[in-house]
Amino acid sequence: MLSIGEFARLAGVSVRMLRHYDHLGLLTPERVNPWSGYRSYGADQLERANRIVALKDLGFTLEQVGRMLDGGLSQEDIALLLQERREELRSQIAADRHRLAAVEARLRVIQKEIPMTEYIETALPELRVVQQTARIEEMSQIEAEIGYMFTRVNEAIAAAGAAHTGPGVAIYTTDGDGMIAAAAEQIGDAPTPPGLERATVPAASRALTGRYEADDLLGIQRAWQDLVAEGERRGLSVAGAAREVYLETPMDPGGTRWVVDLQQPVAWLDGPCPRRRDPLSAPRPTAPRWVSAAEVGLGVSRTLGEARGARNVCRETPPGSDTLRGPRPAAGSEGVPMQYLILIHNSPAVIDLFAKMSDEERTAAFQIYWDVESDLKATGELVDSKALDTAAQRHVARGSGGPVVTDAPLPELTEVVSGYYLVDVADEARAAEIAALFPEAVVPGGMRIARIWTDADFAANT
Repeated sequence: MLSIGEFARLAGVSVRMLRHYDHLGLLTPERVNPWSGYRSYGADQLERANRIVALKDLGFTLEQVGRMLDGGLSQEDIALLLQERREELRSQIAADRHRLAAVEARLRVIQKEIPMTEYIETALPELRVVQQTARIEEMSQIEAEIGYMFTRVNEAIAAAGAAHTGPGVAIYTTDGDGMIAAAAEQIGDAPTPPGLERATVPAASRALTGRYEADDLLGIQRAWQDLVAEGERRGLSVAGAAREVYLETPMDPGGTRWVVDLQQPVAWLDGPCPRRRDPLSAPRPTAPRWVSAAEVGLGVSRTLGEARGARNVCRETPPGSDTLRGPRPAAGSEGVPMQYLILIHNSPAVIDLFAKMSDEERTAAFQIYWDVESDLKATGELVDSKALDTAAQRHVARGSGGPVVTDAPLPELTEVVSGYYLVDVADEARAAEIAALFPEAVVPGGMRIARIWTDADFAANT
């Protein structure tokens, strides 16, 4: 599933317009959380979005578009209408040429003539860049803004006498109802030119990539749509800022066409392990999506140091890495997030809370776990999350003949830890903000946060 911001970027419309389409019944989200109001779309809805935009570009009203779509208009009929409109535009004044290019782009989207190579899952390296950024509210702003920003970035680099050390990169980060677009260039360790800002694009342990090659960029939007749809077919979801790496452009010395690597960080749709299921149709356990701690060998008697060094075999974590983003400096140093453990507690009060909910309310409450996880993946703050089997927890003590194991009290009788989220965040306030999103937060003691000790903490306290 795609958030409304990601779907808007891929469809080439604004979040505001998607909400308007929903209000008119033209394009209804596959899922709306009745508690949080989050809208979620499927990649298979992009085709209908393409038709709506194409017909709207032809000059039809949204009411007319609705009638045409409900009447079963074929792709061939839409393509024919676009071709007729193209001929009309060619006879108009130069001010309409931009509109003609937009229709050409829609034609290519409908006809799926997208020059893409095969899709590859790979890791992405960290990039150190200088850049200019702009907040984009309407998708139509991207073309005008990004080209102008790259011109200014390269002029500043040339004026400073710096040399490029790699290709240019456009970076798109969803930001609420809009997007932050960055025009970035790589100049190594050279001083930051005046007017630009230094930034680091974090590494990604998993990404789906494809190469776009064409004489123009009219088909690149559809290329992005196809890449994300391919990701959903593989059980992957968007999990970070999208990158366009410009390997060749017509503006380069000797360049004749566009060769662009599309790179989208991804994560498993159903958590880190490839034991996925349909999130809409699968039965919801009390702690949805998670697996028992026993399945990944996280015994309750492990020490803190052992737990910090544990590796989830399904995550394919690079050697020497403490999180999915690779080796990091010590927490607490400037600009480095701290790790917090967000503990979810089950107790008689929590059980009573869920028991008093209707089936619809309970389903919506469970959906919050999924929505929070999706948001944390998108921001890069999520390290890991698991549920603990509250019915099979044990007390362990040392006895003369070996470990003495007894049943721990059930949550019906006392408070027990039922799950956790391990997050990389800026400070305690952000960890508390995340913890407060969960249904258990309405119960006193239902949520707890704790900072993970660093090597510096151990050195100072031992």
